[in-house]
Amino acid sequence: HIVQSWLHAAGIDYPLVDGGYKALRQTAIQATIELAQKPIVLIGGCTGSGKTLLVQQQPNGVDLEGLARHRGSAFGRTLQPQLSQASFENLLAAEMLKTDARQDLHLWVLEDESRMIGSNHLPECLRERMT
Repeated sequence: HIVQSWLHAAGIDYPLVDGGYKALRQTAIQATIELAQKPIVLIGGCTGSGKTLLVQQQPNGVDLEGLARHRGSAFGRTLQPQLSQASFENLLAAEMLKTDARQDLHLWVLEDESRMIGSNHLPECLRERMT
């Protein structure tokens, strides 16, 4: 709670999660499981065909490679190091929640990915829905 106090003193109100990081992690996992139940449109195609750009242009698109900081099999890693698995999953949950909150989503638009995106793997709930 010390950091929370410092932030508040600096004029930054940031919500405190009861239960700390473990509770936040469980919330992120559960959100991904629930949001992954919506229908998914998969964008597939040859390397360099613009799949990622197409996904990024959709209001209900989630750029899995971007979240994983990976540019695809032919282009490899980005200049930024890949996130830990937990950080990738937390970021994915946050992105799905933000995207879902912006509109009344009925489906997701995702690039067809394999189980692994660089060193990160897709959460099982999402991978199952993509097969």
